[in-house]
Amino acid sequence: MSVTLHLYNKDFPLLFEKEKLRITSVLKNIDIHHVGSSAVSGLFGKNIVDILIGLENFEKEVEEIASKIIQLGYKYRFNVKEKKWAYLKNKTTSSKCYFHIHLVQKNSKDYQDWFLFRDYLRKYQKERNKYAKLKPIWLKKSKGIGLVYAGLKTKYVQSVLEKARKDGQ
Repeated sequence: MSVTLHLYNKDFPLLFEKEKLRITSVLKNIDIHHVGSSAVSGLFGKNIVDILIGLENFEKEVEEIASKIIQLGYKYRFNVKEKKWAYLKNKTTSSKCYFHIHLVQKNSKDYQDWFLFRDYLRKYQKERNKYAKLKPIWLKKSKGIGLVYAGLKTKYVQSVLEKARKDGQ
């Protein structure tokens, strides 16, 4: 996927809530959260609403959960190598943004890291501003290539997670 950066859309929380309703129409009693840049007010990003779903038993549930989400028009990608997360994406013409669903083991380190990063950026404006300044630099270095862009962010994201853990988040 080619990466472009967009200004924060004040409708992101509402778009998440609407999509959450669609998802919960096929999945009952699911642990679902808004994460990523679109969950941090004022932070520009890739025009993606990231959705985190925590599974009680990832190995047993992932295929069944993914198959139900696919019914909503999502495309599925499973991380075969690590077998600890699955990813689904969808672009709806009505919302003009992408929805990315991340399926992970509930209460795992990966699961907790989504909240740590989001909540730390929400709490500390200075860190949020630093992240916002770095995003265009990474975009330019990556030439808009999604995997390269994500790779360039990794070291910074890890440093924020370390700060968040020390902060007691």
